Amino acid sequence: MDIFSVFYNIPLSEESRDLTTFTAPDGRRFKYRRCPFGLNNTPSQLSLILGNLFSDKSRFHSLACYAGDLAIYSCDWKSHLQQLELTLRTLQDVRLSRNPRKTEIAASEIEYLGYRLSGDSVRPLLGIRHRTAAARTARSNGQAESVVERLSEHLKFYAKDDYTIEEVIPLIEMNLRAVPHSKLSISPYELVFGRPMPLGIPGDPETPSEGNVDRVAYYKWLATELHRLHGALKKAKEDLKLTENKLMTELIRYNSRNGK
Repeated sequence: MDIFSVFYNIPLSEESRDLTTFTAPDGRRFKYRRCPFGLNNTPSQLSLILGNLFSDKSRFHSLACYAGDLAIYSCDWKSHLQQLELTLRTLQDVRLSRNPRKTEIAASEIEYLGYRLSGDSVRPLLGIRHRTAAARTARSNGQAESVVERLSEHLKFYAKDDYTIEEVIPLIEMNLRAVPHSKLSISPYELVFGRPMPLGIPGDPETPSEGNVDRVAYYKWLATELHRLHGALKKAKEDLKLTENKLMTELIRYNSRNGK
């Protein structure tokens, strides 16, 4: 389950509020009284608060929490309901609420922190191996979180089938570039090329493709083009490095001949 607007439930001290001051377009100045999204230390503080809230493992023996995500696991239905009721009451006591759109109850299998969890196994989604560099000091960025959320939605969609990450990333990249921005009503592709992407949005779980698009053929073409572009970029960087080294050598020789 996901806690609703979790960062806004963390109050800021008087000393910290001045650090969040911003100026509105009309010239008025405001400052936050509660943690806004995007502060580097907000997720780590949240993890500390929730860790303390559910620290009593004699009571919360089947609960795991990371940032604003809670996972309840049980061996039987009765103990699962008891643990769920205790968790919801504890959240209610501290005036925290769950996000119903991001909550799954009584699921036999869930996706949590990049893994598919069930009573029988723990499997990485799409064969991705995750590495947590700072589990207790998570960081947040509003724009990055938005992209990660959209990427996660697509990964979960493709994880239902027998795909690998290498097979779906090109389609997801194309989708992210072709979908219009919610406020600008224009896609990144249209910003660059001046027109919408002509192929529609193949691979989008909610938007059907226009025409009869062969996904496999398109993936092969896109993967080949990306490989070619990456190779050309790598070679260009190597050539630039060689040119810089050559110019530096000539400069050293010139200075030595002229006594500099």
